[in-house]
Amino acid sequence: MKSKLILLLICLSAIFSCSGEFIASKSGFINLSAPDGKCEEGSNDPTNENKLKIVFSWDPSESTFENGELIIKDNQTKETVETLPIDVNELFTEITLDRNKWYSWQISATEQGASKPVLSDEKMFYSELILVENAPYPVLIKPIQNNTEQVIFEWESPQEDPSRDNLRYKTYYTDKAVSEDTPVSSLTFVEREVDVTSSTYPKRVTISTSLLEAGINYLKVESILANQNNTQLKSTSYWKFTVSTNP
Repeated sequence: MKSKLILLLICLSAIFSCSGEFIASKSGFINLSAPDGKCEEGSNDPTNENKLKIVFSWDPSESTFENGELIIKDNQTKETVETLPIDVNELFTEITLDRNKWYSWQISATEQGASKPVLSDEKMFYSELILVENAPYPVLIKPIQNNTEQVIFEWESPQEDPSRDNLRYKTYYTDKAVSEDTPVSSLTFVEREVDVTSSTYPKRVTISTSLLEAGINYLKVESILANQNNTQLKSTSYWKFTVSTNP
């Protein structure tokens, strides 16, 4: 009888431990909300077309926190690009960042009465407004080679993409050098035909420097998903690079 009672208590414990709506974060103190993957809240910077105002938000916590900081890193270089003092209890803030880049962000704060700060979980996002539902995530572009003969780039999705098995890609480049502050929206691109799909590995494009002008150039990669209605859903990634001299 005693063994049956113990078994019953174990079963009840398992049932109650799996019920309810409690969701724990990695940090155990705060859950980041947005941006996460795609930016869906933000606005254009009226003073600079290459900047985007992004709304950062997080869920309320049962604890009170002080000395909050929002930390943003370049996902390519892992370098910190912004550390902004925040009031964690206000649940949101707005920051202006360069457009068309992958970043990661997290919050550091000290619980009231504690001596050391703790870090929240970390989320990645692409700094461009993507409002089309089910559009693929922009890719993370990586420079592989840049010399006087050619430039080579590869790309990958930096996080799990629900449409990753049905994607194809188009690549473009600027054949005329541009100035540092030229808005991406005003660039003129030439297509570089490549046969790259979800199953291609590595996903790569090679461009001869004979097709480029010395100076600042851009690569553009389109991720394209065809849905059941044969409508194309797209997202776009950019990479700025410099060509020193032509061969």
